[in-house]
Amino acid sequence: MIPPTATKQARGWGKTKGGKVISYDRANADTEGKLTSHLARHIPPKPYTGAIRLIVKWMFPIKGKHYDGEWYTNKPDYDNLPKAMNDIMTKLGYWKDDCIIASGITEKFWSATPGIYVRIEELKPNVKKQGCHECVYADWDAEGCTCKLDGFFICDPRTGCECRAGKE
Repeated sequence: MIPPTATKQARGWGKTKGGKVISYDRANADTEGKLTSHLARHIPPKPYTGAIRLIVKWMFPIKGKHYDGEWYTNKPDYDNLPKAMNDIMTKLGYWKDDCIIASGITEKFWSATPGIYVRIEELKPNVKKQGCHECVYADWDAEGCTCKLDGFFICDPRTGCECRAGKE
């Protein structure tokens, strides 16, 4: 599907000159229906229950002088894109509540093949290890000083991390 560029709610509210409150359908009223239709085809057999990472790439059709893979810097704003999608995925039963999304990545591109790419990754729980820094780092360089996950340096290269000293 070509990603929608409208992200606001389908129903708008306003007041007439006389002060009467009225509702109206916005031009983007079909956005939620399109997303629901496409996402309904991919409902997981069992809802996710633990922490997840949701990666969504919005690939908009190329217009003008843009090229395939170029960052999309037009409206809609990147932070407005996930809300409607997350709410729809909740209604469809991907999970009970979108509060389980512990990590999210949203990217926008111009693309020769427009669409919305969605990847859901189940996250492993953080396990705290006891040691000099009560570190949670899991993968160390050869000297045992720098965490390969985030580059955090915590020791003298001659001795290694105090958490690991004498435990190998």
